[in-house]
Amino acid sequence: MDPMRVAFLALGLALSLWGAQALSRTGATPDQGQEAKALFQEGLAHFQNEEYIEALSKFRMSYEIRPKPVVLYNIANCLKALKDYVGAIQTFEDYLSLKDPSITDEDRIDVARLIESMRPELANIRVLSSKPDIQVLLDGKNVGTTPMDSPILVSPGTHVLVAQPQGLPSRSREIAAPKGTTVDVDLDALFAETPAAAKPPEKGEVEVVGDLAGRTAWIRDKAIHHTPMTLALDPGKYDLGIADTDGKVKKVPFDLTAGGHAKVEVPALPKETARAVPMPEEKVSKPISGAGVATWVAGSAAFALLVPGLMLGRKAMNLYDDKYKKDPDDANRSQVQKYQWAANGCYIASGAMAFSTLVAGIVWATEDNEPEAAKPAPDTKKKASIDVKPALSGILIEGRF
Repeated sequence: MDPMRVAFLALGLALSLWGAQALSRTGATPDQGQEAKALFQEGLAHFQNEEYIEALSKFRMSYEIRPKPVVLYNIANCLKALKDYVGAIQTFEDYLSLKDPSITDEDRIDVARLIESMRPELANIRVLSSKPDIQVLLDGKNVGTTPMDSPILVSPGTHVLVAQPQGLPSRSREIAAPKGTTVDVDLDALFAETPAAAKPPEKGEVEVVGDLAGRTAWIRDKAIHHTPMTLALDPGKYDLGIADTDGKVKKVPFDLTAGGHAKVEVPALPKETARAVPMPEEKVSKPISGAGVATWVAGSAAFALLVPGLMLGRKAMNLYDDKYKKDPDDANRSQVQKYQWAANGCYIASGAMAFSTLVAGIVWATEDNEPEAAKPAPDTKKKASIDVKPALSGILIEGRF
């Protein structure tokens, strides 16, 4: 085959492949990513103001739109600040289960240490049963069916466990789980008891008063969101915990009797700024620029001109072989030349468009894709121009730089 034909066929293939690649860069702007980032920044602001419940809500909304490890990490930190150690540990474990390259080995070690530091603040309930397929609910939440191999991690305090066997009435028991202990619950013994044995004790009331001033307070696993606030609790000894901004926790002890009433006042504490992990900057892809459009248009035009040029060139060769060789008169020669000049015109125009594609592609490739604030000032001193002209030997290219 003629080398010129091979070269133009290769050019056509390259242009078609480039066109597909160029269209892949014209994806939609990730508006949802921007919304997730805005929600994350709002969560940081709430966290720094010790508004952990509001921060938790913003982080969760951000994570639903675009799940990122740093957002999940901050969700766990909010739960930890609210003394929801069970939720914090479960969320940190979800964070460790992620196969994300942004999570380093050092990060995993630090999170594992955080988890282990919270475990002494919790308790475990271990469910024992000789019968399978008994549904177990703890504080109204389904925690699995028997047999249960692992203990249930719970906050210290009193919990209600309900066992529901298939086709039989359920049984419940109130379980006191002190901090740092593991309590065994034998379902076989529970079903052997009479229903009266599972009757919960009479509760008392505690009223929390005083000014929280944006701080976090809690009684065991129950967060105090505002004052005054009244809670119904089982009889026993309690502490009203208050988290200071420097990480120190102060406690106000009180006793609560069955059917009794206790009033606890929140003491005044200094306030400092809390910390949260900032969201790493992420680049947002831009729509295709004017140079990109010019590259695509010029490349398509080059390919479109190349095809008729190849067809006209083939027609000229066929006329040369079939007519001019057999009868080299002026009429046949004129007809062959007509198709040759038409094919050459297409080749010249296609070559010009291909060169324009190259120039526009270079401009497009060197465009700065960083955010607007990172772009350097344009250089207005240097100017360049390129002229493409037909010549007797083919194409004349003149450049001034």
